[in-house]
Formats: sequence, structure tokens, C-alpha cells
Amino acid sequence: MKKYLLISLIIILLAFFEISCMSDVGSEIVDTPSQIRNKIVGKWALSDKNFRTSTNENGYVHFFEGGDYVLAGSLGVVSTGNYEIKEDGNVRLGAYAVISNLKVDKEKVGFTITVDGKTTDVSGAKIHVLTQTEISSLLSRKWKMLPAENGKDSLALVSKTYVTYNLSGTYDIETYTFDRDNSSPPLSLRRNWKFHDTLPDRFVYKQSNSTIYRDHDFTIIRELTPDMLKITESHYYGISNYTFVPAE
Repeated sequence: MKKYLLISLIIILLAFFEISCMSDVGSEIVDTPSQIRNKIVGKWALSDKNFRTSTNENGYVHFFEGGDYVLAGSLGVVSTGNYEIKEDGNVRLGAYAVISNLKVDKEKVGFTITVDGKTTDVSGAKIHVLTQTEISSLLSRKWKMLPAENGKDSLALVSKTYVTYNLSGTYDIETYTFDRDNSSPPLSLRRNWKFHDTLPDRFVYKQSNSTIYRDHDFTIIRELTPDMLKITESHYYGISNYTFVPAE
């Protein structure tokens, strides 16, 4: 009798274990949109060849807490806007792209991105985001525009362009036409700038007494080091990308 009871107990335990395993397999835990947001907020360098910049360097995606994003280097394109995290874990970058199969492991990220029907698997690593104090310190100097990105078109019309950023909240654009040399006064334009209220990677600008339009009159700082400045300038007519080096 005891033998039969023991066998019955073993059968019941095995059946319970099997049901438990089946339940575990069928109930995969998916992070909520809020949990996903907490994991992805930050700036991530992207290593895939399809996300190289127009100067053949790593692109990046930057997710902000407030729901804004910047995707730079997607075949030379810079996309900005709002992202939305869906219940299925996919991340929609406005109407531009969809991120799926998202995996975040502290300092590393991997995902599949679909742009214009083309799907690419991408990996990346978290990179340091400059504070406003760091940006001010590095930015405040005279910079020379290079014939790269949209600077190539600009410098086809003029011989030199310099931009000087000042801690006082102004910046000066100096342009030398082909019929002028350094001994002649440049064509000058002064603008006012200040950091964006909520997005630390950019500042808004205006000319003297004009109105600031935060939706399009802003400059994104894509890269800033003692030796290089890369910006994306959003204006009424669209977006322009420029690269600068310190002026001699």
C-alpha cells in the first residue's frame, strides 16, 4: 500500500513539475514601456556600417527622458523627433523608423531597426553625455568650418567661414568671400544663443530682437571635443550638418 502511495505521489509531483515548466515557457515577462524607457535613456554609439556618418564615423542614437530622440549617422542622415514605446516592446521613432528586438545590458544595446522597409541589426555601447558646463567650456572659442557635410556646399560659395561662441550668450559668424582676404573685414552676423530648456544636447538661437522658435531654430551638438565640433542646425528650411575645427 505504501509503495502504491509513493508511486502515486511521484506521478503527481512529476505532473505538477511539467505543468509548471510549460507555464514558465508560455509566460515570457516583457518589460513595461516605463521600464524600457529607463533602460534606453542615454546616448548610444552605433557600430553598424549602415549607421556611419557622412564623414565615415560611428553614428549614434540619443534617447531623452522627455520622449525626444536624435538618430545620427543613418547613411549620413540626422533624424530628430519624438519616440513612442509600444506595449510589445517596440520603439517607434516618429514616422522615420521602428526599433524591435531591443536588448539592453547596462552599457550595451542591440536591436533591429527598420527604415523605409529596410531592416538592419545594430549593436552599440553607451557613451558619455556632456553636461552644459562641459559644453560651455569646450564650445567657447573660434571655430573654422570644414568642407564636409553641408559645409562643402557653403564653402563652394565663400572662401572661409568662422564661428565664435561666447559665454555671454552670443555667437558671431564671419564669412570671407573669394574677393576678400584676411586683411579685409569679413561679412559678419551676430546671433544670440542659450541652452534648450529640456534637451541638454542643443541650444536655441535667434537674431537680435527676433523670436525664438524652439521647434526649428535650434542647434544639436553631435560631437564636441577640444579638436572637433560637429553640429546639426535646424532652421525654417530644413536641417544642415556642419563640421568645425579650432581656428588657427
